[in-house]
Order: sequence, then structure tokens, then C-alpha cells
Amino acid sequence: MDSEFAKRSGRVPVTYRIVVRGEVTKRFAEPLEGVVVESAGDQSILSVEIVDQAKLQGTLGWLYDHGIDLLSVNPAEAANPDDVGPDA
Repeated sequence: MDSEFAKRSGRVPVTYRIVVRGEVTKRFAEPLEGVVVESAGDQSILSVEIVDQAKLQGTLGWLYDHGIDLLSVNPAEAANPDDVGPDA
């Protein structure tokens, strides 16, 4: 649905890489629509296409409402691979 909106509005979706503390399962993150979940030890990496700031704020708000600790939020192309690890 977001890609349809992006086409109609002329906006280009940006993939964000959201690193959170703890394990987040794909099933738990299903309401986020189109999110890809990767596990990295005691952290999880959520990759999700965002078409506007409202979608980003909604995604971050949903994580906050569910008690998920954010470690970093970056556009995928600007994400730092050092963000994930035991010291992050």
C-alpha cells in the first residue's frame, strides 16, 4: 500500500534500518507492514520502507508503545555497520 501511495504522490520510499534491544520476531512486527526482521545477538534489526515522516513517526511510536528500546534509526544507505554489536 505504501508503494502505491509513493507512486501517486511522487515520493520516493526510503528504507530505514532500525536497531532495537532484544529479540523481535517477524510475527510480533507484522503490524508494521513490510518490515524485514533480522536477529543480531541481543539486538534486532528492522528494515522498513518509509514514504514520509508520518509513517516513520508511526513506526517509532508503535515500537515505543510496545516497550521496545531503540538503539539507532538510520536510512539504510547511511547505516553504520558498527551500530550492531555487543558494545552498541
